Amino acid sequence: MSFELSKLGIEVVESPVGSPPFPVDARAVEEDTYLVLSADPAFRESSEHPLRVIDSAFSATPEEPGSVVVRHGPPLRFLAVVHDLQKEPSCREEWVKQAFAEIFRLARIRQLRSLGLPLLGTLHGKLKRERSLAILEEALRKNLPRGLNRLWLISMFILLIVVDGQLTEAAWRRAEPAMGFVQQDPAEGESATVKVDYTHRF
Repeated sequence: MSFELSKLGIEVVESPVGSPPFPVDARAVEEDTYLVLSADPAFRESSEHPLRVIDSAFSATPEEPGSVVVRHGPPLRFLAVVHDLQKEPSCREEWVKQAFAEIFRLARIRQLRSLGLPLLGTLHGKLKRERSLAILEEALRKNLPRGLNRLWLISMFILLIVVDGQLTEAAWRRAEPAMGFVQQDPAEGESATVKVDYTHRF
């Protein structure tokens, strides 16, 4: 990160979506105006008449881009509405800024001590990781909730690595190579490239 979060008194740990480094009071997800992106993809039969289900779907009111819908947990779920699937592009930076600010406002009101937060706009949108991180840092500086002391920065990529000598997993394709190394074996004196994958701790 480009500034020291430790000065703000927050422990920030980045880890994959399925590996929370600590329990959280609330967890945010990237969402669209009709709350479809985070919906359970499994089909569930409804006890309601099919016409009533269709009518309620057609009369649904969209959420405002930039808003956050709260679903009760535990943990609480903050549905960060940063997409409008009727528009192109579906995600806008201004909505990401508004959603981050609203998440921290809700964290302050609810006196949350820990929060799981993805880099909004990067999963379903085209916002670059670095830009979303910069927006998050700015929102933290402006809206840091008192009492919030742990932030799980959710990496949306599951990092599964099989130690088999083959670098075929997605984590290795994303890892940036470190250059400037020299081989000792098998080709002594020739250049070498090293890739290391790890969980970020800030």
